[in-house]
Amino acid sequence: MIYGEKTDRARLIDFEIRHEKSLPAAARHADDLLVFLLDMVGRVPNRQWLPFAICFLRAYNDAAVIRELQKRLVVPSGLALI
Repeated sequence: MIYGEKTDRARLIDFEIRHEKSLPAAARHADDLLVFLLDMVGRVPNRQWLPFAICFLRAYNDAAVIRELQKRLVVPSGLALI
């Protein structure tokens, strides 16, 4: 759900991904956020996607999920990069 204070409206977001049931909630939520951010990169103009992403993540405000997301945003190096 995303809530807009100015409009007093809530919107439901469906990320349309399936999770392994054994994954902890924070890992599932981090996967959802990653899908959202990747989709945003493809839809938002180049100069706006970073400020939009930062604003969204600050509003999300769940430290455990953000820590999990950070693990998924590391660019691999060495053989993992290949």
